[in-house]
Amino acid sequence: MTPSAASEDWARRAARVGRCVARFRLASKPQVQAWRTNEVTAGGGRCVGCDEQFYPGEPHVEVVAAQTVVFELHHECFDVWTRFAGAGAAPPPAEPGDDEDDAGF
Repeated sequence: MTPSAASEDWARRAARVGRCVARFRLASKPQVQAWRTNEVTAGGGRCVGCDEQFYPGEPHVEVVAAQTVVFELHHECFDVWTRFAGAGAAPPPAEPGDDEDDAGF
């Protein structure tokens, strides 16, 4: 019996979370102040949580502080980071193409 695509996706996501938990427990967690997030789909970079490369077109979270992209995380890795970094409730990721100027800030 071969595993379904859904179960393979679940297993891959669970492995990411496991690597993030291990990394953030054993190593320093990325720390930023006054940050915001963007939803992006650019490929080629690596997740700072699980160290997997982003696939082209794969949606993920970009954390921005002081108008600079600080790091990028898969959605599940972002959830782990917010819990371990003590960041509390995170702002929701902005939709692609959203701009701070449009938000009235």
